[in-house]
Amino acid sequence: ELLKKNKFNKKFSFEITALASRRKINLLKYGLKKVKLFQDAKEFINFNDYDVLVELIGGEEGVSKKIVFNALEKSKSVVTANKALVSKYWNKLNSLTSKNKCILKYEAAVAGGIPIITILNDFLISNKIRRIYGILNGTSNFILTKMLETKKDFSKILKDAQQLGYAESDPSFDIDGIDTAHKLAILSSLSFDAVCDLKNIYVDGIRNINLTDLLYAEELGYKVKLLGMSTFNQKKLTNFVYPCLIEKDELIAKVDDVYNGIVVESDFCNKSFFQGEGAGSKPTATSVVSDLINLSINQLDPELFHKKKIFIRLIYQKDLEVII
Repeated sequence: ELLKKNKFNKKFSFEITALASRRKINLLKYGLKKVKLFQDAKEFINFNDYDVLVELIGGEEGVSKKIVFNALEKSKSVVTANKALVSKYWNKLNSLTSKNKCILKYEAAVAGGIPIITILNDFLISNKIRRIYGILNGTSNFILTKMLETKKDFSKILKDAQQLGYAESDPSFDIDGIDTAHKLAILSSLSFDAVCDLKNIYVDGIRNINLTDLLYAEELGYKVKLLGMSTFNQKKLTNFVYPCLIEKDELIAKVDDVYNGIVVESDFCNKSFFQGEGAGSKPTATSVVSDLINLSINQLDPELFHKKKIFIRLIYQKDLEVII
């Protein structure tokens, strides 16, 4: 829809050669009558008529892993929104892209409508990042916001979130902090040139937060937010996900509902704050198409793309010690 609406083809010449979907798609509606349509994404393994694979299935194993690894092994570049896959196989994925001279783009994997990956990769690449933290899960933020606004308890607001489509029928991935941990692992690995394994992240969600907690916090001048936080200090990298007390006048304390907010502290930019929609079809599509446009520019010389990253990124955390 986004590609069609904005007619990027005039400038970047995108051509969709195949789609895989379990749902029926009316290709004529989108002007894609020449496109191959597969009901099983595994068929991409034996399909080679493409330059870039866009994977939006999700999950760290299964068909998503198979087609992504297969594409990279065939020197095809990949655009993905799969935070679980990218965070778990960070080292292997980067090794494959370097070995096969292709590119992996994953802007949509973290904070939907906030271009935080681009910011870390391009804008802040000359800075030493000291700390990065933020609200990375819209479901949990919506629940905490509405509990305080409506004075209703956790279980009631969770049901409301499920009815509105903000929470899954099994919401544990969001409310127990796992989703935030996956995203934090990516941000930490990228910010500090380290491999941040999920087992090295302390994770605590909002399941046990009750309305009384929020009311007491408000009375004392604080808001409660579920934060993912990665800090590099004296060659030690610490990663946490837990509900935090934040002073009301802090910018990130004012990020409510399904929005995400991220703070990056660095040596030359001091403190940078970013806010935007954390999920949803349109913000995700924006991130995916942004990656495609970026790839269309860099695809001409992926080897130069990798050399640039290695050359520019400051290797200031060489002897990294990971602690919990």
